[in-house]
Parts: sequence; C-alpha cells; structure tokens
Amino acid sequence: MFFFRSKGRIVVERHGKQQELNPARGEDANYVTSMYDFIELRSSLASPDARRALSRISEDAWFAGHDAPKELGISNRGEFARKKALDQGQPPPAMPFRALDNQMKNFRGKETIKLAIINGFGVGVGDNLVGMTAIREVRKRLAAAGIKQASIELWVRSAGYDNAAAVCDMHGGIDRVEMLPVPVERFKALDGYWDLGGLKDRPTVSRRSTVDFFLELLGVDPSGVTRDDKRNQLALSIPVVKEVGDATLGLSRRYLILHPLSRSLGRNMPAEVFGDLCARLVKATGMDVATVVPVPNMHERQIDLSAISGRSFQHYCTVVKNASALVSVDTSIYHIGDCFSVPSVVIFSTVMPELRARYYPFVEGIPLPGLGKADPLTLWPSLDLDYVVQTLVERLPLD
Repeated sequence: MFFFRSKGRIVVERHGKQQELNPARGEDANYVTSMYDFIELRSSLASPDARRALSRISEDAWFAGHDAPKELGISNRGEFARKKALDQGQPPPAMPFRALDNQMKNFRGKETIKLAIINGFGVGVGDNLVGMTAIREVRKRLAAAGIKQASIELWVRSAGYDNAAAVCDMHGGIDRVEMLPVPVERFKALDGYWDLGGLKDRPTVSRRSTVDFFLELLGVDPSGVTRDDKRNQLALSIPVVKEVGDATLGLSRRYLILHPLSRSLGRNMPAEVFGDLCARLVKATGMDVATVVPVPNMHERQIDLSAISGRSFQHYCTVVKNASALVSVDTSIYHIGDCFSVPSVVIFSTVMPELRARYYPFVEGIPLPGLGKADPLTLWPSLDLDYVVQTLVERLPLD
C-alpha cells in the first residue's frame, strides 16, 4: 500500500479513463493506492514537474500518526521493501497466514461494518471471477461472526476497473467498485481492509491454485472450503439470454468454441494449430466451431460470434453458456465456462493446469509438452492434437 500527497491539481488519463487528483491541504498524505498503481500513475504523467508533485509518504510514518482501520487477512505491510529485495534476487520472505475468523473479534459488538479490498484481485476477468468465489466464503464468515451488514468495496487499478465492475455486477457480493487512487479520508473511514497489492510478488503465487491463493490472502483456510464452493458462479440476464439465443439461431444449431487468444502473447495459439484444430473438431464432433473474438476464418464450418459476444460481458458469458463445448488456451473463458459446466479442454503453455483449474470438474487441462523448459511458442508443434480432440469428445455428454 502506498500513501502519497499531491502538491497540486493533477489530471491524468490511463486506460481510457480520466482521473483528477486534488492538492493536499497540508503536509500529510491525501491519497492511498497500491504500489504498482502508484508506479504506473507517476509514469503516466508527462512532465517532470507533475511527477515531482506526487510525494510518497512512508507507510510506517503514516500508520504511526493515524488511527487506522484493521488490516485483515495476510498482512501486506512492508510491500515496497519486499519488492526491492525481489529485484535484487533475494527470496521473498514468508507472509504468515492470519485467520479471518480470529480477526473478526476486532468487530465484536458491531452489526454494521465497512470494508475494502485494496488492489482488488488484479486486472483480468478470470482473476476477478475467481476472487468473487473467494469473497463468497468471506461473506459466510462475516455472517457467522454476527455481523448483519458488511459493506465490501473493491478498490482497483484503472486497467482492471471495467473487468472488475462487469464481474461484480453479475456475481454480487461487492457493494461498490472504486478506481485507485482513493482519497485517504475514505480509507480512514473503513473498519477494516485487505491489502492485495503486489499479487505477483507473493511467495505462494506459483504454488497455490488461484482460488486457494486468494482465500489464504483473505484469511480463509482453503482446506475448510469444499471443492464445490471453489467453483465460479455468474447470474445471467434473462433478456440477454433471449437476445443471444435469437441472434445465434440462424448461425448455428450447435457449436463449440475454439478460443486461441489470451491477454499474454506467450499463451496464444499459433494460427496453424488453430486451423488444424478447427478441421479436426468439426470432423470429430459434427459441430460448428465458433470464435468469440475476431480471428481469420480457417474453415468453412467456422462461425464468428464476436459481434454478439462483444456487445457486453453479459452477452459474452451467455455465448459461452450456450456452447456445447470449449477448447481454449489459458485465459478467462474457461473460468466462465466453469460457471455453466461447459465441457472444456484447456491447453496450458506457461503454468501447470492444477494451478488454475484444479476444482473445475468439467475442465481438463493439457500442458504443452516441455512446459517451463523453453519458449512456449516452440512447444506447440509437439502438442498431440488428436489427444486434444479425443479428450474433448470423451467429456461430451451422450446425445
């Protein structure tokens, strides 16, 4: 977490969103944000004078001089020092687990509390969706502690605001999504907060499945959560369901989705693999092969649903829900597919499948041969496409 003072009025545009920072009235911090958001914020300012106008206030100094809300879950204090140690090649220090159930004692006697998650769950759709799954467990523990009304806000970086808002709107559990940085007075008005800044620097980020990782950070022991409760949920809009059904009626009777793209270039499926898989999937299943993002047409039975799925996140999810099956690279679409039990095969090129899809009963993960030993783009030619198709066919329900 970073506290900082703005010495003047600053207007900045990031990720298509304009933000205005007001000047501090004194020498104290007047904004709070996450470490990486502060770094990005300063780098977004064009002039040296504007960058110098943002002064970081020591975290220790700020907490020593203020009556702060209670930090919940695993503490993220000293984040900047850990980042510097990592940059110097030192192993990340342990971050001890702290049980949320014990921390609820801080709110004994309160029936209403106000909480916030600083940095949210990252910027991607998939991470936000899995984060909402973890929030369901937090809500259960708040209720068990006798807290009748808990307002939980998600304070997110501008890069992830649209994704977080879309997921929260369909999932529930979050009362408000706010864009970082946030005025420090809003922070001081909280009863408690989770600091999820620097997610990629956490020592367990590559050793836990995503949902277990988030549960631990929030103070919930993953071993006490059932496998079913680690699955994702989204509520679809009935008018959108009807709209998508009507729009796809004339395009395909039955389709599976082949999704070759992700936010990370290293996870993308090469065009020749995509074309080969199109032909094999059509032959093995008899279905049309649909895409939900614009890609070149590689087969006569390939249909482009991107104009429909691109109307909104609700439309995108509905197109996925209506699919008979899914084949994808490692990206958010199979997390959405899990919500609706869509039979799926996911090809992983950078992490092992159990880190992402361990609790998804309808998802089969296939790692690229040699994963982790070479550039992912060099591993695709070794992938057995017949095995990919066979694995999907075996997961399809009998007609």
